[in-house]
Amino acid sequence: FTVSYYHRPIDVRYERHRTYRGYHVTMRLLDKSHINVKLGKGSLAFDDETLFELHRVMKIPAGIIVMSGPTGSGKSTTLNAMLRELNRPEVNILTLENPVEDEIAGVTHCDLKSANEFKPMISSFMRSDPDIILMGEVRDTESAELAIEAAVTGHKVLTTIHTPSAAQIIERFEQLGMERWKIAQTLKAACAQRLLKVLCPHCRIEQKGVNEKDRRIFNLGEEWAGQRVYKSRKGGCVECRNTGYTGRTAILEIIPITPKTSDMLSKGEISPYDLEQMIREEGKLPNLRRSGLRLLKEGDTDLAAVSKVIDMTYSDE
Repeated sequence: FTVSYYHRPIDVRYERHRTYRGYHVTMRLLDKSHINVKLGKGSLAFDDETLFELHRVMKIPAGIIVMSGPTGSGKSTTLNAMLRELNRPEVNILTLENPVEDEIAGVTHCDLKSANEFKPMISSFMRSDPDIILMGEVRDTESAELAIEAAVTGHKVLTTIHTPSAAQIIERFEQLGMERWKIAQTLKAACAQRLLKVLCPHCRIEQKGVNEKDRRIFNLGEEWAGQRVYKSRKGGCVECRNTGYTGRTAILEIIPITPKTSDMLSKGEISPYDLEQMIREEGKLPNLRRSGLRLLKEGDTDLAAVSKVIDMTYSDE
């Protein structure tokens, strides 16, 4: 349902389930006045390296681009921002969502009322000559099959999936019954996104270095012992409404599936884990850990916020 808050439309997604002591209620808020976020701005103000790789991925003419991450990590927001960039009068874009969170002028949105509508709807889609298809989420065997079928027939497919890392997207498709060679041939980019809390610049507290215990736990080098970092002030200030933070920013990991990589995956010469290691060793592509540490070094976030959304207990060196 939608409520009006100081003339701002706020969508509320309501969910409840029965517990031993009553009902547990979750309400997710979507501020529609801030929905028209663009790549490179606001919460999607990625660094130049990430933006370049994202724009390169968007130039792929056909295949599947998958965005992974936990609930509330901004996956759909990023995909919708990508659709805005790709939206042209001559480009036919169709979306299958439940519910439609962000309506874009010129894009045909379809709101699925039930899971049973999915297959007949996408079958109808394929007859309307779409260039780009956005599928809200791959959550079962049927939706995975249809995403791959759409990509095989020359369409660009954007979708989301729940996995801990970008490389595990391949394993997740396999768990849903897809053959490795089909995944390798159609998957063009595996992405993972997280939202990091941004420190309030008015009340953040400066610290001279990361203590030894945290350096050992989070596999940080000795250079972090003298690195100036910041942390949030408990209780915050008036500017941040006593939270210590002023919103969140997105960080992204992108693994492009090149023709060579696709061939190696198809033949079983490399595993998803090997692929992840290759990306880390290369050190050029956007990586969650590196992006998180960069924001920590720049004083935009703190170690508590980074370690909450990224597994920092291993090193990518």
